Amino acid sequence: MHALKSVDLTFEKGVVYALLGPNGSGKTTLLKNILGLVKPSSGDVLIDNKTVINNSAARNKVGYMPQYAHFPGNVTANDVFKMLQKLRGESKNLEDLIEHFGIQDQVGKKISALSGGNMQKISAVAAFMFDADIYILDEPSVGLDPLANFKLKELIIKYRDQGKTVIFSSHLMGEVQEVANEIVFLFQGELIFRKEPKVLIEEEKAKNLEQAIASIFQRMYV
Repeated sequence: MHALKSVDLTFEKGVVYALLGPNGSGKTTLLKNILGLVKPSSGDVLIDNKTVINNSAARNKVGYMPQYAHFPGNVTANDVFKMLQKLRGESKNLEDLIEHFGIQDQVGKKISALSGGNMQKISAVAAFMFDADIYILDEPSVGLDPLANFKLKELIIKYRDQGKTVIFSSHLMGEVQEVANEIVFLFQGELIFRKEPKVLIEEEKAKNLEQAIASIFQRMYV
C-alpha cells in the first residue's frame, strides 16, 4: 500500500501553501519526501531542478520545523543551535529570532527542562535560523500560546514577502485562512485539489474556511 499515489506538485516562490487533509492522508509523508527523509518508490523531488535524494546540498535549501522536535535532553537549546551551525554554517539572524520569540531566558536551559510550548519556539528558531529557499512546518502551532502563534505567523508572512516558499500543515483553519495563499488537499495519498482559500469558501457557499473544509470532510465520509 502506498502512502502517496502519483502526487505531482510544483511549489512556487513567494507563496504560502497549506497542506490539508484527514489524518493518514499522506501530508507528513509528502513533507518528508520533500525533505529527503523518505525516498519515494518512484518519481523524484526536485529543488531548483536538482534531486533531494542523496543530495545534502539540495536539502540545505530547506528549513524544517517538525510537529514534535526530538533533541537530546541533556543539552541546552544553545548547544542545539551551535550544533546546527556546525552542520550548516553561521546563522545571521539567530539572536533576532530568539528575541522575536522572547526566549532569551530559555536557551541556556537543558532541553529536558523546557515546556512543550518553549520547545516549539526553539524548534521554530531552528527552522528559520538559516537562509533557506523553502520552509516546511509540520503542525507548527501545536503547543504555542496565542502570542507565540502570532509571532510565528509574522515570520511566515515575512519570509513569503522575501520570496521564500512556505509549506505548512495545520488543523487550525483560522490560521490557514489568515496566512495561506493556496490550499493543497490530500485524501488517501492522492492530490484532490489545490485552490485559493477564498475560492474554496465561495464554492462551498461557506462563511469561512473551517466551514468549507468541514463540508468537504462530511462528503468524503458519507
